[in-house]
Order: sequence, then C-alpha cells, then structure tokens
Amino acid sequence: MGLGAEPARVRLTLRIQPQPGAVPPEAAGAHGILQKLLDLMEVDARAEAMESTEEEITLGIEGEDAGLLIGRQGTTLQDIQTIVNIIASRQLGSHVPIRIDVEGYRQRRTERIQQIALRAAQRVQERGRPIVLEPMSAAERRIVHMALADHPGVVTESVGEGRDRQVTIYPRP
Repeated sequence: MGLGAEPARVRLTLRIQPQPGAVPPEAAGAHGILQKLLDLMEVDARAEAMESTEEEITLGIEGEDAGLLIGRQGTTLQDIQTIVNIIASRQLGSHVPIRIDVEGYRQRRTERIQQIALRAAQRVQERGRPIVLEPMSAAERRIVHMALADHPGVVTESVGEGRDRQVTIYPRP
C-alpha cells in the first residue's frame, strides 16, 4: 500500500447519517423533558417538536392553557426554557440550545420590539435627543441593536445593570 511496503493500520469509524425527517436523539429527549414539565405543572398543553438542527432545537407548546405559560413579557416562557435547557444538558450529556415558543409568541414579540425600535429611532432623529427604552432581557436588547445596526441616523447602547438594563438610542454624531 504505497511506498516503503510497510503494513498499514487503518482505523474506520461508521457514521450513520440521519434519515430526512428523523428526529435527533437530543430533540426527542428535550421534547420528553418539556412534556413531563407541562404534565407536572398540570396545564392543558402539549409539547411539539418544531425544528432541530445541530446548533439549536426549537420546541413549541400548543393547547388550551398554553397562553398561561407566556407570563408578563415572556418571563414565564423564558424560565421554562431555562429549566428545560438545564435538565436536558444534564440528562443528555451535551449542550444543544433549546428554544421554546408558545403559539408563535416569540415571533410576534420580535416583530413588536423591532417596530418599537424603529419608531424610537425616528423620534430620536426628529427631536435630536436620546430615548431610553424599557428594561429588556438580553435577547430583546439584541433584537433592538440588530434592528438599528444599519440605521443611518442613530446608534444604540445598552446601559444599566441586571434586570434594569435598557437600550438607549442616540442620534448619530
């Protein structure tokens, strides 16, 4: 097998490609964890696998009581997501971020935050003075920063500490 005529040692590893439509084990495990949590909470809702990639697992919650799981500005939903992520990481032995949505709430919230950011940017340009938005989670602040990243008339900055952290929108110098 090549130059030198020495015996070669070959090591093979069998890699099984997932079938299209097959659910990765991490997604199935996360789905089971979320459903168990919903059952323990005694809410009339069910977990649904929505999308799974190597980078992220997205699960949905549907059902009559699903709206109760959102909480004020999504705080309850965020807490459920955190709990499922912690349990899944420990049980599955690997960390794949798990994102949980309730009946499209996250998408609607993202669109609403983007609209708030664009309206605030317009007011900043008109008045020439900075505007401080309400306190937001890190994910929501990121939505504001991304929505205004290419805006020609304003710049954004996060200020404050912890739960009181806010985005300030300034006129571009």
